[in-house]
Amino acid sequence: MLSAFSFTFGNGYLQGIANQEHVSQNGFVTFFGVVVFFVGMAINIHSDNILQSAKEKLVKEGIHLSI
Repeated sequence: MLSAFSFTFGNGYLQGIANQEHVSQNGFVTFFGVVVFFVGMAINIHSDNILQSAKEKLVKEGIHLSI
């Protein structure tokens, strides 16, 4: 896990340096990116809750034994 974190951190750092000259100083773009990130995170959390409740229902009913 530390290896994956190190690789991702290093890759993001190098990509940031390489693209630094292309970054717009427009605050709207940054705001829009943050909004899209949090909307995606909310969708992901909601989907995880649906899947976990479905799994609990299957386990409680014993259906998982027949699959």
